[in-house]
Amino acid sequence: MATFKELLRLSFTSDDTEEWLDVHFTRPVGLAFALLWNRFGIHPNVITILSMFLGVGAGFMFYFDDLCHNICGVVLMMFANFCDSTDGQMARLTGKKTLIGRILDGFSEGVWFLAVYLAIVFRLWNRSMPGTDIQWGIWIFVLCAVAGFIFHSNQCSLSDYYRQIHLFFLKGKEGSELDHYEQQRRVYERILERSRREVTGSVKSVGFEKSRMIILTVLLRLRQVCCHLGLVDESGASDALPSGKLDHLNQILEEAMSEGHRVLVFSQFVKMLQLLRRELAGRGIPFCYLDGASKDRMEQVQRFNRDSSIPVFLISLKAGGAGLNLTGADEVVHFDPWWNPSVEDQATDRAHRIGQKRTVYVVKMIAEGTVEERVLALQQKKQLVIDATVGTTDAQAIQKLTYDDVKAIVGL
Repeated sequence: MATFKELLRLSFTSDDTEEWLDVHFTRPVGLAFALLWNRFGIHPNVITILSMFLGVGAGFMFYFDDLCHNICGVVLMMFANFCDSTDGQMARLTGKKTLIGRILDGFSEGVWFLAVYLAIVFRLWNRSMPGTDIQWGIWIFVLCAVAGFIFHSNQCSLSDYYRQIHLFFLKGKEGSELDHYEQQRRVYERILERSRREVTGSVKSVGFEKSRMIILTVLLRLRQVCCHLGLVDESGASDALPSGKLDHLNQILEEAMSEGHRVLVFSQFVKMLQLLRRELAGRGIPFCYLDGASKDRMEQVQRFNRDSSIPVFLISLKAGGAGLNLTGADEVVHFDPWWNPSVEDQATDRAHRIGQKRTVYVVKMIAEGTVEERVLALQQKKQLVIDATVGTTDAQAIQKLTYDDVKAIVGL
């Protein structure tokens, strides 16, 4: 039987991104409620709906002027927040994760804010603006709408990037996901500095045209470091090396599987696919696998399309870029970006074939502040178009780059 402390740790969204107040107050109270509701067999979605009603009740209390009603509003809002914490903790502990639950959870706080804003509107509608005899009327509605849009939309945007923001300002515990990002970043910065010296030295020595192969090697190495340190390691301990992208992919897959989605994961690096294959096997997740060396290409495709219990298909970008029908999937993840997005689009189209009846979601994993992000920016700025065929190689892509492009990518 797990202790309360052990259950509390298991109920966290992430060890690294929980604030002090969450760890010592909000989450423990939420867990206590979660255990209580679970004893009565109440589903997490019911708790989410309850939080919405409590939020609406809190908003109604702010319609009144007196302190008593306003204090009641604050208390109700606190209970709504506890319920909002409880539903997620219950879902993580019991495995009762559903798509409707995620929709309700994302919708609940919007209902709270709407209730508060409407209460303020009706409270001040027939009152005068400060220092004037002019009634607020419709203008209080406009003011609340603008204020709500500006401040609440910003809050929502920040919450979407909550974990990423923490990657820059917090230091994770040893071995944690956040610590993996930090270790990977240090190695990337070290290799980037060395790469800059290699590129500038070669261009000064033999000129840009004769330096293209060195530039190709440099960019390939940097892109590999963005994916997984194991791609540039020759020690044989690849699986034990950190990868922030792999940690994040595990989260994506966990959420997708909990909601019944099936995922195609594309990478242009076969070694990366092999690392992912060992990761999935170690976690006991069924999967199909296909790269350029696979001899059972159509067998893997048919197995994935026929067996809905297999949630993941690992595919080499080139091997899966054309000729496959993978309508069994409804989510596509591009683990690393290709020079030309048209090639990625061809791969994504494997899930958009005739017979697909569901919406297909596409996720492109880009390492922020790296060559991956700079190549993406270069594509958007110059509409950089290499050959859009599946057979496009890195060497062909490099031939299309100018020295100014290379300097922009490596930050010279």
